[in-house]
Amino acid sequence: RKFREYLTPIPLETSLDLPRMDELEFLNRYYTRGIDMRYVAIQGSYSEVLYGVKAFVDNANMMRGYMPFQYDGVVVEIMDKGIKERLGKRGSIPLYAIAIKFPPLKRESIFTHYTFTVGQTGAITPMAHFEPVEFIGAIHDKTTVHSYKRFKELRLASGDKINLTLNNDVIVYLTKPEQISKNPPEEFPSVCPSCGNSLMQSDSGDTVYCVNPNCPERTVARLSNLLAKLNVKDVSTETM
Repeated sequence: RKFREYLTPIPLETSLDLPRMDELEFLNRYYTRGIDMRYVAIQGSYSEVLYGVKAFVDNANMMRGYMPFQYDGVVVEIMDKGIKERLGKRGSIPLYAIAIKFPPLKRESIFTHYTFTVGQTGAITPMAHFEPVEFIGAIHDKTTVHSYKRFKELRLASGDKINLTLNNDVIVYLTKPEQISKNPPEEFPSVCPSCGNSLMQSDSGDTVYCVNPNCPERTVARLSNLLAKLNVKDVSTETM
């Protein structure tokens, strides 16, 4: 709900008995919120239709970085009214249409260093910092590597080349190509980066915890989580 002002719902059909092209123009004229549906009608032999769909999808994928709005795929549907009626719907899902999702956007960058955050449970989360990259108009220069286990698997050293993938157009996921690092890999802290107390490793060895219940960063994380559950707005962890 909190992201609704950033979303643009686009109606896909009406209850009017109109040819599909007329219906699309009707929707674009009377129900647009500043973003029209972009479409093309393709007809011909089986091979010609497949080629036309592929060309449209490839062009739409290429244009993602230039459009003033975000989208993550293309919908392909049958226009013939008789075929659409025979295929019908399963609930609200049309069986005469299919969504083609784009592959996630990818970038390359250079890893620079780690910082470490402490969650409300005391779990230490490594944050990987890298030279800034752009995804859909947003600049990213860091991302989480989630856990101590993944920290050990990556064995990142300053100056390493890294691959970045924007999963679901939201989360930047970091991977490391096969390479030999010139520098020694970064070390995990031996004490809590917030309070300096000792750390404890989980039984599985996947997670490392701060054992101090009064650790300042743990306290802030608990308070932040409490305010979020109470739906208190505009209070940052920096403020707390």
